[in-house]
Amino acid sequence: MRTFIFLNLWAFILDIGALLLVVLGIIIDLHPIAVGVGGLLLVFIIIKAVELHSSIGRRYRARTVLLAKNRHYFDDASFEQFMSAPCGRMMVYDVLCELGCRWRYRIIRKKYYKGFFAGERDSSLVIIPYPADNHRSHDGE
Repeated sequence: MRTFIFLNLWAFILDIGALLLVVLGIIIDLHPIAVGVGGLLLVFIIIKAVELHSSIGRRYRARTVLLAKNRHYFDDASFEQFMSAPCGRMMVYDVLCELGCRWRYRIIRKKYYKGFFAGERDSSLVIIPYPADNHRSHDGE
C-alpha cells in the first residue's frame, strides 16, 4: 500500500487540486474572466493528473528495475535520472525504504537534486556567440 501511495502521491495532489478548484468555482460566483482562467487551469490540472495516472505502469517497472539493481550492490548513480521529478523522488525514497537504506536518501538528494523547477535540463548544451562583424552573407555579396 505504501508503494501505491508513494508512486501516485502527486497525481492524487493534482486530483484534489482539481476538485477544490471545481468546488470553489461552484461556491464563489466570480467574474467571467476569472471563471475562464479557472477553467483553463482546471483543464491543465486534469491533463497533468491523467498523464501521471497513465504512467503508473512505467513507474512500477522502473521501481522493480531499481530494486533489482541495488538489491546486492548499492549504486547511487542508478537513482540519478529519477531525482529530477517529484514523483521520481518519491519512487527513490520508496525503493530505499524497501532496501532498508532510508538514510541514503539524504546523500542521493544532496548529490543529484537540482531544485524543484530544474526539470530535464541538458547540461551539455554549449552556445557559441558569433562576432558582430560576421553577419554578412557568404554568397559573395
